[in-house]
Amino acid sequence: MVALKPYICLIMIMEVKVAVHVIPEFKKYLESLENEKIKINKPILSEDQVKEMEIIIYESFINKNKIEFIIYEAGYLNNYIGVIDKLYSTNKKIILKSKKSFYFCEIISVRIIGY
Repeated sequence: MVALKPYICLIMIMEVKVAVHVIPEFKKYLESLENEKIKINKPILSEDQVKEMEIIIYESFINKNKIEFIIYEAGYLNNYIGVIDKLYSTNKKIILKSKKSFYFCEIISVRIIGY
């Protein structure tokens, strides 16, 4: 059996500790790469689609209907469901009763899901 000098053992222990701390960082890095791969470009809507969404949003606001929004945020499509609490026509901002807010230009689609 070969006897290791104390400073060599200490270096080996330190290398193992560093490796244990690097593995979670590497895992996070791989996850971020995977997330980057699934990002999409923002879909382009026609004028007719935009007008139809404006009508649905306005009618839902007036009638207090529950509505589902699909929103483009930083490369991903996210769903939000709620009742519109405030609708600002000047800056085209929508605020749901849940206090989630977004701008009209972020909306990809809408549909009424409750009356």
